[in-house]
Amino acid sequence: MARLSTATRHKVVILHQQGLSQTKISKQTGVSRCAVQALLKKHKETGNTEDHRRSGQPRKLGAADERHIKLITLRNRKMSSSAITSELAETSGTQGEVFDVSLVPISISYERILEESLYAYELLGVPKPKESTSGLLKARKILSDDFGSIHVYFGHPVSLRSLAQGKISRSYCNLIPRHIPVKPPKDIFTFVNDIGYKMVRLQQENMVISPWVLVASILIQSLPQIDINHLTEQTVWLRNLAQSFGASVDWPDHISVSKVVASSISLHHSIVRNIGGRVTLIEEKQESSNLEHQLFNYAATVLMCASYRNQILHIFVRPALVAISVHSVGSSRKEEIFSYFSFLRDIFSYEFIFAPGHAIQDFEEGCYLLMKADAIQILKTDILLSERGHKIVSFFISMFQPFVEGYQVVCRYLSEEALEGVTENQYVSAVRKFAVKRLLSATVFDHIKADIQTAPFFAWQVDKETYISCHAQLSVIVRYMASAGKIQECFIGFLDVSGGRDAQFVFEVLNENMQGYSFKEKRVAQTYDGAAVFASSFNGLQAKVKVIAPSEVIVHCYAHRLNLVLSQGAKCLPESKIFFASLSGFTTFFSKSTKRMSFLESAGSSRLPRNAPTRWNFTSRTVSTVANNYDGLLQTFDKITQDESMDDNTLDAVKGFMKLEDFEFLFMLYTYEQIFSEKDVVFDIVQQRAMDVLYCKKRIGSLFAFVKEKRSEEAYQAVYAKAANLTSDP
Repeated sequence: MARLSTATRHKVVILHQQGLSQTKISKQTGVSRCAVQALLKKHKETGNTEDHRRSGQPRKLGAADERHIKLITLRNRKMSSSAITSELAETSGTQGEVFDVSLVPISISYERILEESLYAYELLGVPKPKESTSGLLKARKILSDDFGSIHVYFGHPVSLRSLAQGKISRSYCNLIPRHIPVKPPKDIFTFVNDIGYKMVRLQQENMVISPWVLVASILIQSLPQIDINHLTEQTVWLRNLAQSFGASVDWPDHISVSKVVASSISLHHSIVRNIGGRVTLIEEKQESSNLEHQLFNYAATVLMCASYRNQILHIFVRPALVAISVHSVGSSRKEEIFSYFSFLRDIFSYEFIFAPGHAIQDFEEGCYLLMKADAIQILKTDILLSERGHKIVSFFISMFQPFVEGYQVVCRYLSEEALEGVTENQYVSAVRKFAVKRLLSATVFDHIKADIQTAPFFAWQVDKETYISCHAQLSVIVRYMASAGKIQECFIGFLDVSGGRDAQFVFEVLNENMQGYSFKEKRVAQTYDGAAVFASSFNGLQAKVKVIAPSEVIVHCYAHRLNLVLSQGAKCLPESKIFFASLSGFTTFFSKSTKRMSFLESAGSSRLPRNAPTRWNFTSRTVSTVANNYDGLLQTFDKITQDESMDDNTLDAVKGFMKLEDFEFLFMLYTYEQIFSEKDVVFDIVQQRAMDVLYCKKRIGSLFAFVKEKRSEEAYQAVYAKAANLTSDP
């Protein structure tokens, strides 16, 4: 309703004094009867008809702020109210619009985290479950669980004005009207950044360390389990070390050490358990035998334990980096140790809180704490490790080793498998898969080693390979007798031998990588494919290995010997060399052009398999394909010669391939088709993992008899007639 004017108010009072009723006054003035009644009541009580002055809440924004807000909205009309508030707050403290701002560091320490498992699975890439009413009702059981203590520490207020004294200049604020937005100078950003680091350090200094944090720090370095007495002893040692470094440890004095450790283990019953005096991590029972699932569940438990260990890292990080530097440099010179410390500090700057430009202060702090713990002695130009310091250095190396290994995994992924243009989401997922693959391979190798340890004997098979970067490597396969006399064959991996091709170097690589398989005592055979590339190296290698494993028998790969017999025999005949060269030309001709391949497929012919000079099982496939698709190949070449869009090089090549109609080519084709049909059977038999030696010998004898029979006059005439029917008789 609109506010009544002063004249209308006076008129209502005058009409009332003249004796008119409230209804008649309402009709004459156009004011509602209720308003007339309220106005007359106010006049009777106060003798006045004007409204009382309203106090209201005092204005929070000054004239300058209102002008600033107006300019902000004109500059960006889509800016939200929260963004405008943040911009005003950023400029008010540094531009002197308020006298001072107090910053209060608040530290919150949890003895047991409510969402410890969810946090671990989230780190592994599992999405956090959506919140729902049903989930809330199901989670009521946690109300009956014990989560220990929570420590909240409010630090002393820090004056922003005193911190900024002499560090930043606000003179630019006096020279420019405050309603004009100006980007703060560089010293403002530097100051704010330094304040952020300072406040985080204050929060860390006021953190309270629970006994379980100490227990978790020891346990995670002794996986999968540790003796309870040893765990108690090490926890006390770590407590004393942390307290000497200035940590605030919530350790009850009136309870024995063993009871404190037992109470911590009982509180975190979802992570660890004491079974027969051995403290071990708890893994979720899974019916699935998938190694990846088992590894995933185990990793979640380790991460839950590590999340508590991380609460104490800020206390040890500076002295730990100094101790690791002293151990790793191999020199006592302070300059060299500081250089290595700075290197580690730069690497871990994304993992821990290190203020920029404070490397010297961090180094001196680390040295002071180690000297306080009697771990090092600091001379004028040297730093010496004391006898007590060896245990501290060993502990620090184990504590920070997971972070180093994390960087190593990422570097290996980037150097071995990373592709250009990988997004952040793809990168995280790819690194996780790469790490899982490495861990699973290590687990599989452990199982293989365990099986070989129980096997009475085993053999290895070595072959030379070349990977994409043209570096030489050895592929190693082991065959051993498992339980119930079953033969097992396992691929060990590729061993890099690009550093040398002589027998001594190859022997040293094999000897170093096969030590864990007890090959000196149990190996009874070594097999090689007999390739000419490594022939001289292998001949020397066989002799060197036989010196340390005299019970072994050297076996040449029979499948490869069969290939060598056929390939070397074919090279003795000029006609055979021409025939196989033509076959290789067919494969190359069609594989290098999709258009030519489409002609081949339109004729109803099968694709020609690629040829391999040393693997004659591939050559046999080519022979069989050409023989079964002879008419289709002729039709394909006819269509290509009649196609006007074909280039001259293709037409010239087709003219050369018309030898398909030559008698000699067809005679060779059908001759080798019969030989390969029998050879492939023998080749497959000798390639099987489990074979019957007597049966193999019988089949090889049958192959000899078959070849001998094909050399008879009757067999010759049969092939001759088949080739002559398709071409003219020579």
